[in-house]
Amino acid sequence: MKMSDLAKIAGVSKSTVSRALANSELVTEETRARIKALAKEHGYRMDARARNFRKRETLTIGVLVPMPSNSQGEPPATNPFVLEMLGALADELEKKGHELLFAKHSNRDPSWLREFVETRSVDGVIILGQNIYHDILNEIALDYPNLVVWGARMPEQNYISVGSDNYLGGKLVAEHLLQQGCKQLTFLGNTTCPESMQRFAGFKDTVETLAPDTELNVIDCRENHNDGGYRLVSEYVQANKPMDGLFAASDLLANRAIQALRSCQIKVPSDVRIVGYDNISSSEFMTPALTSINQNCRIAAQKLVDKVFARINGKQTESELIPTELIIRESTGVN
Repeated sequence: MKMSDLAKIAGVSKSTVSRALANSELVTEETRARIKALAKEHGYRMDARARNFRKRETLTIGVLVPMPSNSQGEPPATNPFVLEMLGALADELEKKGHELLFAKHSNRDPSWLREFVETRSVDGVIILGQNIYHDILNEIALDYPNLVVWGARMPEQNYISVGSDNYLGGKLVAEHLLQQGCKQLTFLGNTTCPESMQRFAGFKDTVETLAPDTELNVIDCRENHNDGGYRLVSEYVQANKPMDGLFAASDLLANRAIQALRSCQIKVPSDVRIVGYDNISSSEFMTPALTSINQNCRIAAQKLVDKVFARINGKQTESELIPTELIIRESTGVN
């Protein structure tokens, strides 16, 4: 069956059939559903390759994950938060009739991002995290508008971003740990990454404002792979440094910290209260269940996809923060 045949059956033009099958908003939802039902009933399948050639579209969105700045960093493809975000993005892109092309690069030279964009092999690009790439993302955005970044909102930013309010997240953690009576606080995270830096800033400023006499230390963890957080927390404890509350910049680091403390015969939360960041799906099943700052992947993915399609269609859109909330569980002594 040809598209013209389907158009006759539906009583519409070929262009309407084409737009309906491509999920174009130029066709009403009711008409799209009717044409799709007729196409399925009569076994019609659009030749996507021919359509893409005519419209110069790939029906693909590139989702890129910058590698950590430290050569010993955790591989992004194994990070639970990244995996959850990729799944949510794939679902949202499917609704738009597009596919997800996942790409990461072992080379720490950020120029690979520019090379990927210049190939024009995708209709748009979503970057998961700035890491060390903020400057080159700013440069790329001047020439390539179809770019949206999941991450921190940075000063003098040229690109569109979606992210949680990292400063507020750090503030909420500080308030909670202080309310729980903690007086010797520690931050565990990479102090060179934009998001982690903002989380620490909110944490530090709030502690200094609300309880200036509170002891505050930092475990600068630039090795976010399986062993980094565990080793550094173990060394911190073995050095007899005091700690009754710990804020980890990610749930993965929080889990490593709990394991390290357990190996040192330190109990969570009775000896040390712990808060993570991301609220990954496994956080509520950790032992103890982890208190964490929620970053809702479903909301984030919807915002990222909507904004990249707005850019593809030549529309203006702005950076946006998704809701930031503290999910309280057993790791801070609250059941």
